[in-house]
Amino acid sequence: MVKCTCGNMIHVNAGDSIRDDTYIWYMSYHCDKCGESIEADGYDIDSIPDDVKTAIVKREGEWGLKSLAGKVKIKFLINKVLQCKNTDFSEEIFFVGTQNQVKWVKSRLIKKGMVENDFVMEKL
Repeated sequence: MVKCTCGNMIHVNAGDSIRDDTYIWYMSYHCDKCGESIEADGYDIDSIPDDVKTAIVKREGEWGLKSLAGKVKIKFLINKVLQCKNTDFSEEIFFVGTQNQVKWVKSRLIKKGMVENDFVMEKL
């Protein structure tokens, strides 16, 4: 729980979506007592703050992306799509995040030449 400077509890809202093939996240804080409000948003899967991602996962659950394709190809493409070194690959799940993050990564991999039927999204 987050408290406002006035001492009242703050309502926190966070979410993410995909619009026009762009991953978008947002968060907002609002105090009913004094009216204090803060809003922030971003347009990059790598820019989502941990507290925003945690709030989304708490509400919607954590999602994973599995693939039947070769791990070497997946590892190469996921590093290219996310433009970072992601070394947390399990035997089956190669990407974990919010449902919309997983959908966005899946769509990017398909655009890079992967076959849609090779992927399985599942709630963890």
